[in-house]
Amino acid sequence: MQSSSWCTTTTASAVFRGQEVTADIAYVSEAGREPGISKVNQQAAICRTHALGLPQSACVGVLDGHGPQGHLVGAVATLSLDALAHSHPLT
Repeated sequence: MQSSSWCTTTTASAVFRGQEVTADIAYVSEAGREPGISKVNQQAAICRTHALGLPQSACVGVLDGHGPQGHLVGAVATLSLDALAHSHPLT
């Protein structure tokens, strides 16, 4: 079972118009709340820099799961997007 909350951070660097740019990226997620009901956090997120082999790119996304298997769908979609962004370079 996925935890009820999570936080992920990463740092991305790129050259933009001849200057190095660095950005700290963070995302936080918590499970929904309903009195008397324990909920699973169904959100998933992806942040891959240099997506598709391009040095000035990133693949960033948030997937919001719904339903009894929403957390599994979000996890599979995140893994699939990450693999796609990494394994299909355009350069």
